[in-house]
Amino acid sequence: MLVEDDVTSAVVMAETLQALGCRVTLARSGHAAIAKISEKPPDLVLLDGRMADLDGLGVLRVIRKFDGPRSRVPVVIMTGRADQAFSQLCLGAGADAVLLKPVWRDEMQVLIERYANAKHGHAD
Repeated sequence: MLVEDDVTSAVVMAETLQALGCRVTLARSGHAAIAKISEKPPDLVLLDGRMADLDGLGVLRVIRKFDGPRSRVPVVIMTGRADQAFSQLCLGAGADAVLLKPVWRDEMQVLIERYANAKHGHAD
């Protein structure tokens, strides 16, 4: 699942993920992401750190409070904030990784291999 409220970023990232063989579910807001995850947990959530309605950290905190497997879905927060304190805050709240935007194709490939494919037994 890609959670991104910026239209241009959402299109570019979705196309890149699809080119890497991913099926992409797009949520354009934090609240939409929570609703979709509560229905069916995705293999991986790529979560924009800054959104207008509910930021990535807020969404992450809600996800980690879910019951069952939904609470452990891998979450990667993507941010333009390069400060270490924000990254530590995200990791402390349960993020699996924090990436600095722009996120490059090779970084996405590594994430897919590490988190999404591992769930299906495809990664080392």
